[in-house]
Amino acid sequence: MENKKIIRAKELFYQNKLQKSKQLFTDLYKKNYDEPLINFFLGRIYNKNNQKITALFHFFLALKKNKKGNQFYHFVFNFLSGICVANHYRNFLREVCIFFFRDDFVNHSLCFTNALKLSKFESDREIIEKNIFEIHSIKIKDYKSIFLDELFCLILKKTIIRDKTLEFFLVRIRNDFLKI
Repeated sequence: MENKKIIRAKELFYQNKLQKSKQLFTDLYKKNYDEPLINFFLGRIYNKNNQKITALFHFFLALKKNKKGNQFYHFVFNFLSGICVANHYRNFLREVCIFFFRDDFVNHSLCFTNALKLSKFESDREIIEKNIFEIHSIKIKDYKSIFLDELFCLILKKTIIRDKTLEFFLVRIRNDFLKI
């Protein structure tokens, strides 16, 4: 019975009847039918309706349940790289970034800008920019929370730094290390 509903919803999707298709897939999703295919098609429907974050949510659910598809993995990563970061979805986008940065299957530099916006460094950026040019104002112990941020550590480990403030901050931290 459920397979017939999935087939019918797919047919409606390919016929560009998005509302009916969306309703069928949403009903299947609400019944805890954890088929990655349902999340994939819901993601495609939301993407066509220009609801990028909701689309990413469903693509990510499908990807977490089925990591086998290399093309789909890269599709979701590229989709994430093209999204503008919004503060009210910050925790979800952080989770997705950490998921991709833990793996080595993609070029992490493509997602550098979004990942940096979601890191602890970005939330402390104003303070850092204010203090960075003062001679003795940057100390490692003052910025311990930044270095304990998992996403920030993954960014440093797996990307090329393309941010002047971050680069200057790291230079100052290295100098502080050398003085110890």
